[in-house]
Amino acid sequence: MKNVMMTIGGGLAGAMMLATAWVGRAHAVEIYPETIPPPRVIVVTQPSDPPPVRIVVRRPPPPDRVLIRVRAPEPRAATRDEDAPRLVLGAGIGPMFVLGADSVVPVGHAHVGLALGQVEFGLRLGLAPYAASLSNVDGEPTDTGLYTTDATFTYRFLPDADLHPILGAGLGAVIAAPSGAPPSAGFGVSLRAGLELGVDLPDAGELGVGLDAIGTQVVGAEAGFPWALATSLTVGAHLDWRF
Repeated sequence: MKNVMMTIGGGLAGAMMLATAWVGRAHAVEIYPETIPPPRVIVVTQPSDPPPVRIVVRRPPPPDRVLIRVRAPEPRAATRDEDAPRLVLGAGIGPMFVLGADSVVPVGHAHVGLALGQVEFGLRLGLAPYAASLSNVDGEPTDTGLYTTDATFTYRFLPDADLHPILGAGLGAVIAAPSGAPPSAGFGVSLRAGLELGVDLPDAGELGVGLDAIGTQVVGAEAGFPWALATSLTVGAHLDWRF
């Protein structure tokens, strides 16, 4: 043990001597301060402010408003029964062409009838006093009054239209009343054709305004009847009231 201690002590002493000798040989060490590097500029990019956020609030559309209007029904005018019989009154005027005497006679007439639907039965009386100049048995001209009558069935076409064609047929008579002589009559057939405009009158029926032509042909006559009046054509305007 003693030897070991001596060995360690000798080793330590030798080491110290070597260290002292190495330090003596070493050069002096100069210590210089470190240079401070220039400051580094660090550019930090700041993010730009984001654009403001626009918040659009869409409101739901307002609910549909349903307005319910209750209208009281308008009073309807009472519809006329087309099949109900109606009385017809009317009048007119126009020239009467006497074909056998080459004469034109102004004639006024009155009209009364009964209409059922589109069919009408009417009586017409035409008056032309002292209008036709005829020759008597001595060959001298004489004034003769003319009167015409006819009973005619007439049909009005196109009931839903305003303008109605009319067509009729019946029996007619021509009465001649020469001045200073007894009257005489001739009997025959008559035809009627024309156009009529229907105008409704509220609560007052209907007006019929038209033009027509009535031809009369005498086929039989009393004694003394002037046969020059046997064929005639009357053209005229008329106004009828149906109610």
